[in-house]
Amino acid sequence: MEKFRLCAFADEAASDMKGQISALERNGISLLEIRGADGENISDITAAKAREIRKMLDSVGIYVWSVGSPIGKYPLSEPIAPHLDKFLQVHKPAF
Repeated sequence: MEKFRLCAFADEAASDMKGQISALERNGISLLEIRGADGENISDITAAKAREIRKMLDSVGIYVWSVGSPIGKYPLSEPIAPHLDKFLQVHKPAF
């Protein structure tokens, strides 16, 4: 039989990371599709906040599977430059 691993948006269970981790643990989910962290969109957090979140997740064996962000979701009538700047900021290695 195939083994399935579930991944979840935990910000739908709680806005704070402690609540998200608790919800993932209660449901036996070890993969997170991170979108919101402590009330902020993941694309808006600082590198220091990213390191803090990583430590929290590492301590309980939860891993980020993918990132749910608003990058690339903008009307084609808007200039692309601000969105590219944000993309480059978000995709700098934080740790």
